[in-house]
Amino acid sequence: MIGAIAPPAPLTGLLAALAGAGGAAPGGFGAPADPGAWPAAAAAVAGALGGSAGAAAARSLGAAAEAAGVVHADAAEAERAVAEGLAAIADAAGELGGALHGFLRRAAPALAGAAGPAGSPAAAPALAAAGVAALVAAAAALARLESRLAGPTGRLSGIAAREPAIPPAPGPGPVSTAPAAAPAPPARPAAAPPPAAGAGAPTPQAAAAVRHALGQVGVPYRWGAESPGEAFDCSGLTHWAYGEAGVDIPRTAAAQAVGRPVGPGELLPGDLVVWEGHVAMVVDEGRMVEAGDPVGVHPIRTSNLGMAFLGFWRPTG
Repeated sequence: MIGAIAPPAPLTGLLAALAGAGGAAPGGFGAPADPGAWPAAAAAVAGALGGSAGAAAARSLGAAAEAAGVVHADAAEAERAVAEGLAAIADAAGELGGALHGFLRRAAPALAGAAGPAGSPAAAPALAAAGVAALVAAAAALARLESRLAGPTGRLSGIAAREPAIPPAPGPGPVSTAPAAAPAPPARPAAAPPPAAGAGAPTPQAAAAVRHALGQVGVPYRWGAESPGEAFDCSGLTHWAYGEAGVDIPRTAAAQAVGRPVGPGELLPGDLVVWEGHVAMVVDEGRMVEAGDPVGVHPIRTSNLGMAFLGFWRPTG
């Protein structure tokens, strides 16, 4: 009897790594449920496959990680918007019920008078007044509901209109007999940071981190990268800049909400602007440096593709 054929050792390791990263059921594996687990999955694929196949698979997983981060953030935002809308509807239902109760309370004496043998001459006007008051109260409740639903429905419409790019499956490219083109030289920073960069920072380490980050302006974006002068992703830039300044902070974006939280009115150079799936660094009043494509300096903001904003943080305390 022929026994079961075991998969090659590298593939066994790859399946085990993916099963651990994805939290799959026993005997299976799947994509990581937590976007923060994608880097480990990409590293597992690259390490298990090796060569160009591993690099291609890791690139596709990197692009998938970005899409997963957007979807994860959108799901959380949609949940908050739905909860906000349901609360508004519940409040409006209570107000409409109150309007009906008010009508019955005002109309009861008029109805009792109208039911008498001779009827009451004031019954009809009283009923009309009670009805008008109830309608006015109901219209006001519905107007408040419409106003309160505008925000949640607008956010849900924005989420529905956004479609994260789905990366193509990795595979061999077209075969060409033409000689390979010489690789393009790596992009270098546009310019050295000005001597005053980091002035006003809370610590010398924060000032140094700002100078290091600004020294990479113009460098391309690449997911998972932390290569000075070649490529960075968002958390790779801040992790590297603080590391060069002698401060070790976590590698992923959300995990960089470390140190102490600071308010918008007390921001200083070196403070981090943290979202669930993105991070940037304050460089001066009103501006921050971040690894877009390429690394650049932009106005400070608190919104980023619908991601949950985790606040402003000062890693050096």
